[in-house]
Amino acid sequence: MAPPIPTFPVPHLPLETSTLPNGKPRKPAIDLERDCAPKQLTQYKCNIDPKKKNKEGKKPLIVCLPVVRFYRACPDGLHVETTVWEAWKERIKTAEKA
Repeated sequence: MAPPIPTFPVPHLPLETSTLPNGKPRKPAIDLERDCAPKQLTQYKCNIDPKKKNKEGKKPLIVCLPVVRFYRACPDGLHVETTVWEAWKERIKTAEKA
């Protein structure tokens, strides 16, 4: 079983990535937007639909939908998933323009 992963609010992501797991500050400090290259990963979520049959009519239909995830790759090897954070930043920018 994997160890529990702590959760934190979306705005705290830059703060959480600037500290090591033991609580010490990361040296040099990382600025996610400036130092880390944005990357994109597409995964697929597949569900079995037992009500629908495939062309042969024997097996249930498997429906797969893409799930796009964003992350940042930092020079020191740190990779941080930023899917929710990127969407949150866009909402903030849109609200500031309005």
